[in-house]
Amino acid sequence: MVSKASLTNMFTPLSAEQIMAKLPKRAAAVKRLDKLPPLPAAYLSFLQQCESVEITPDIRLWDYPTALGENRRLGSDYPDVAARYWLIGDAGQGDTWFIGKESGNILFYDHDQGEYDEADARFADMGIGFIPFLQTAFLFQELEGLFETQPEPGQPIRDAFKTRMDTIAPGLYEQYPFAYW
Repeated sequence: MVSKASLTNMFTPLSAEQIMAKLPKRAAAVKRLDKLPPLPAAYLSFLQQCESVEITPDIRLWDYPTALGENRRLGSDYPDVAARYWLIGDAGQGDTWFIGKESGNILFYDHDQGEYDEADARFADMGIGFIPFLQTAFLFQELEGLFETQPEPGQPIRDAFKTRMDTIAPGLYEQYPFAYW
């Protein structure tokens, strides 16, 4: 059983600085990003400084060389999609995460929908940028850690988690593509 006091301290979104401190760093920072399109500064900073990382099984972010290679392949196979979106990672079962090149928003693509042919109709816009996406990822990491000690968290924990998600962006928990309960 979790007390009301400990519920208050659970599921606090991390700051950008706290997030960057938790991510695995490259041995040497990428010096030149001239092979990349204009993308949000926070994401470019991630590419310069960090290695690929699995924050949760549903959120794996690619490092600079992997992202560059995956986006070259995307551009070759689906040039219309590559013109609008940049692949940033995957969800471990064929689903992919993107950044909208114009909006800077994170988008999700469910591989069960087939090929990337009808981009606008089938990409789920999460309505958040890169740092809020990382905040979300680390909240889910905390929740998954809790599942190790409490496989079936009670309603107060579920409510606290959903409330914290909604502090990142209203309705974010409902928008997230994977259901936890």
